[in-house]
Amino acid sequence: MVRASHQTVRLARGSHRSPREGACVVELASMLAGEAFSDRPRCVDPVLAAFLRAFNDRLGHVSRQRLKPYAALAVGTSGDRAVTRARRERCLAFAAGSRRAGARPRRIRLRVLLAAGPRAALRLDPGAALWAARALDARGVEPHGFALLDALLADGGLRPPGSAPSPAPTRGRPPRDLALAA
Repeated sequence: MVRASHQTVRLARGSHRSPREGACVVELASMLAGEAFSDRPRCVDPVLAAFLRAFNDRLGHVSRQRLKPYAALAVGTSGDRAVTRARRERCLAFAAGSRRAGARPRRIRLRVLLAAGPRAALRLDPGAALWAARALDARGVEPHGFALLDALLADGGLRPPGSAPSPAPTRGRPPRDLALAA
């Protein structure tokens, strides 16, 4: 019997007990980071991890395999609260642009503002990513999901797999918002 490794694992829906059963993209990230096999590794930003889990489960089998390079990019993205907030805001803005998401992202923002302290706000980070993933159902899962995922990585200064180097930043002009261009 061949032992499952990060090189042989197939991405599958849901969470798994071991890599022999398959892995979601975030579980693959935990393997690459050398952490315990989990879909909630400490090395992955909580907003990014929540979006990756939900996006992984919405893709078909063949499209899901395209997420493998993103597992490596997700490793080491946790820890920067400003980037986590930027990712949360991008997810909320994406969800707010969907008819299906309705007014719920506004309620989430209001709760963030009214919450006592940054810890309460951080609990809402995965919720924002889930609202964005649900908005994909109304917009088109694959094209919009990969574009949003690339934008979430770019918030942390990472380039998506296969992309050309980005041009030097221009002062005074904000970067184009890829997630809201759809």
